[in-house]
Amino acid sequence: MAHPEHILLGMLFDSRKHIRALAGKRIEKARQTETRAHRVFKLPQVNFEAEDYIHLIDWQSTIVTEPPLIADFSKEEIEMIVNSGSSDRKEFKIPLQTQAVERVVKEVTAASKHVCGIQEREGFIRSRLLDRKYLPKFETKRQYTSATAVLQK
Repeated sequence: MAHPEHILLGMLFDSRKHIRALAGKRIEKARQTETRAHRVFKLPQVNFEAEDYIHLIDWQSTIVTEPPLIADFSKEEIEMIVNSGSSDRKEFKIPLQTQAVERVVKEVTAASKHVCGIQEREGFIRSRLLDRKYLPKFETKRQYTSATAVLQK
């Protein structure tokens, strides 16, 4: 898949300066035209006869949005990358593994130990989350009642 944002990132850190300059111009244009609404990704047509990766998609017919990875970069930082081909940043803010993701992984692992099958696992997880919604914390066994008992009241 040739996502325009991924191609732009590759272009921005390309070893050829004219490619980096082209990426800088496209990013600047995307920043000027971008709205704050949700970005809708429409898969662009891939040009399989392309001689270089920058020609994989038709840039004129594609809606180009700024890559989220560089959204917090200033205009000066992007110009520095265009001129030098590298960034002074040692880390990028990529929110891939959040606490919520870790919690869900833990739940799926626990459910997989208790039940077999996709529907059973999903039901197990949903009922567990529903129980926690109505009874977030209990100190003794006497305080515990199932979510179905709470819903029937």
